Amino acid sequence: MSAFVQTEKICPNGPAGSVQPQFLHEKQASAYLNVSVGLLRKWRANGDGPPWVKFEGSVIRYPVKGLVEFGLKSTREFTGQSPIDGK
Repeated sequence: MSAFVQTEKICPNGPAGSVQPQFLHEKQASAYLNVSVGLLRKWRANGDGPPWVKFEGSVIRYPVKGLVEFGLKSTREFTGQSPIDGK
């Protein structure tokens, strides 16, 4: 399995035994992927990047599962390798 998958808690300051969130807001998602919020927004506008959900109004959230899958499918063994999904 890729080194991308982390076992760290997403919300390390939450109470012990607390439920981990299934959706992250932009800042959390950008921190999780170690990219800027601006890059997430650019990916979203261009139809690239990890999957995201728009709830009622303008609430944008990123599913944790989608962030992990995005990282895994973006993993390469060498520079010239094509993405796993062929894009």
